[in-house]
Amino acid sequence: MIETVPNISNEMILQAISSELPALEPRLQLAVAMMLRQESLGQNGVSDATLDGPIRCQIQSAYLRLQSLIDQQSAVAQELDQLATSSPCEFEPNQIWILIRAIKAQSRLVDLMIP
Repeated sequence: MIETVPNISNEMILQAISSELPALEPRLQLAVAMMLRQESLGQNGVSDATLDGPIRCQIQSAYLRLQSLIDQQSAVAQELDQLATSSPCEFEPNQIWILIRAIKAQSRLVDLMIP
C-alpha cells in the first residue's frame, strides 16, 4: 500500500499517474488517484502518499483493479440490456442472478467513488 508522508499533494499523485499512464483518459486517471488515496486513508488514516519507486507498482495495480471493475460493469450492462428486452411477465432464476450481479458491480463502483 501507499506509504504516507505529509506534504505530498493530490496534484503530485495525478502527475505521477499521468506520466505512468499517459494514454489514460483524465477521468480514469482521477479514478486511479481516488483508489490510491482511499488505500492510503484506509491503511493509516493519513491522506498523503509518497511518489518514490513503489508508486509505479501501486498505480499499475490500482489501474488493473479499475479496469477489472469497468469490464465487469460493462458485461453486466450487456446482460441487463438483454434482460430488458425479455418478457417482463416471466422471471427465471438466471434473470434474478443477472440483477444481483448488476447490483454488486454497481456497489463496487460506488465504493470506489465514495470513500
